[in-house]
Amino acid sequence: MTRAKDRLTLSRARQRRSFGRDSFEQTKPSRFLQEIPRALLEPLSFAVSGWKARTTWDHAVNSVSGVKQLLRQRGIEGADGISGKPSPASSRWRIGSKVRHAQFGVGLILKAEPDGEDTKLTVSFPGYGQKKLMAKYAGLEKA
Repeated sequence: MTRAKDRLTLSRARQRRSFGRDSFEQTKPSRFLQEIPRALLEPLSFAVSGWKARTTWDHAVNSVSGVKQLLRQRGIEGADGISGKPSPASSRWRIGSKVRHAQFGVGLILKAEPDGEDTKLTVSFPGYGQKKLMAKYAGLEKA
């Protein structure tokens, strides 16, 4: 607030997930907002400020053919692992295989980056988008 020159826009989340819950909870505005003089405020309506979904199902990759299509679109066709063969990272984590995560649910492995015991996985979770996880800490199970 101290660096705003002409205009300052304040926003807040109306809903949020907390503690790994699947459902959303309503939030309360910060008590510090009440300290701003009303004469200085110009509220924006919900319609004016717009709303953007966090993620859409259109971008969810939930099949081996979907992974292949995504990788082709990104120009990665012919790279190791597209066919679902074991990646050099580990024969345990195959591109296109399904895994289960305690918080995000079932997802699909899009990429496996080898680094010895520190294998990094990129996994697409419907409703949560793509997450980059370290295999040894993520607690993933094959689904």
